[in-house]
Amino acid sequence: MNKSDLHRPLSKKHSLSSFAILLLVSLMVGCGGGGGGGGGSDNSSSNNDSNIGGGNTDGGNTDGGNTDSGNTDGGNTGGSARAVFINEASSSNSAFEDEDGDSPDWFELHNAEPTAVDLTGWSITDDILEPAKWVFPETVLAAGAHLRVWASDKDKAAGGIYKTLVNRGDAFRYLLPQATPARNWTGLAFNDSSWQQGASGFGYSDGDDATVVPAGTASIYVRILFTINDLELMENLWLDMDFDDGFIAHINGVEVARSNMLEVTPSFNSTAIVDREATIYQSGKPVRFGIDGFRTLLNDGENVLSIQVHNISSSSSDLSLIPFLSAFYSGETTDGISPPDILAFENSSLHTNFKISSAGESLTLFDSSGNQVDQLDVVGLTTDKSIGRSVQDGSLVYFETPSPGS
Repeated sequence: MNKSDLHRPLSKKHSLSSFAILLLVSLMVGCGGGGGGGGGSDNSSSNNDSNIGGGNTDGGNTDGGNTDSGNTDGGNTGGSARAVFINEASSSNSAFEDEDGDSPDWFELHNAEPTAVDLTGWSITDDILEPAKWVFPETVLAAGAHLRVWASDKDKAAGGIYKTLVNRGDAFRYLLPQATPARNWTGLAFNDSSWQQGASGFGYSDGDDATVVPAGTASIYVRILFTINDLELMENLWLDMDFDDGFIAHINGVEVARSNMLEVTPSFNSTAIVDREATIYQSGKPVRFGIDGFRTLLNDGENVLSIQVHNISSSSSDLSLIPFLSAFYSGETTDGISPPDILAFENSSLHTNFKISSAGESLTLFDSSGNQVDQLDVVGLTTDKSIGRSVQDGSLVYFETPSPGS
């Protein structure tokens, strides 16, 4: 039999095979079996290796990261539809330090819901065969908030965060009175629109006054509105005061702290009991006052802090007022800002009992009932790079500059 005879049946077999493959592909496309649609054809061959064993139905990896987050089973469970998801992770970190001064691996959760989510009893693991490898302590993730957890192998479960609600430099309404203001001046409903506006601190002659008042001023009355969104998460509230010479502070019309003032309701020209120097301008720290019963004082929403500071005499060499209002929350919150260093609040971070392998591995998140919530493959990272979700569409991307908290 000559060679041309041998090639004919082979040629026919190839034609049948091609037809069968074409038919199979057509059926798959017609049934939606071709993947998530995010990855282009140029990427399909380059992703085959990474998808084997990973369970990714569509890798779609490009230079910037995964363009399709529609991965299931063993791979990246993506998309922005979930309430809580693994928002970002880094397996080789030198850019961020924990409270011990170390630079562990880290990951971040994000709550995309308009309401808080209780993470108590949730778990995360780097070993799918051990779903409850590290269990979250009592932790509430506020609406829209982020939570960074150190993958340090230190296994610390102390959560919570400090936030400053009123800070040095914030804009206040203030009055240099010529008579004692109406008794309701400390309340939320009081109309202070005729008062001047200025940034704290207030005073003269200490060199750290953002709003300078005339020498010999007897007293200054100030008010500032602040907003609380997560009162249910608040566990402590403090007022830090740098003052010269005496003050009385109110929240929503209720007195919460005072020092060096004798009269219950001082008049505008009442004086402090004794001469007292401010401390910040001398490289010192403000005085801290704990506020009890704050849950009955504060509103979910708008609140007002009102303070009056009084001089020792009209011939006093200086006068000063710099207030800070801060709180401790049991979970992440969008309230306030990170406290300034001068207040020396140090957040107790969460630390898992595992590290993230720099060679690459999966993080899997479970809710308190053991249901898998999310999974992120932390792969292909070099030092101080991260992988996470795009803020535009929730797809997976690599970050040149890690961005926890956003």
